[in-house]
Amino acid sequence: MLSKKELCVCEIFEALKLPQNLVSHHLAKLKNLSLVEERRDGTFIIYSVNKNVLKQYKSLFNQVIKD
Repeated sequence: MLSKKELCVCEIFEALKLPQNLVSHHLAKLKNLSLVEERRDGTFIIYSVNKNVLKQYKSLFNQVIKD
């Protein structure tokens, strides 16, 4: 979902039909890995994919698969 557009946690948990706290927990883990970025828009926190870091992970993963 985040690869297509920025979303707030309320949009994500509604679409996934999961509890908000579970989605927030997973977003925090992805943020700790720098895979997800956040920005504040008023009272909302908007999440997006960190495309640069994702490319680095993909490259590393492809190297592991080749070896």
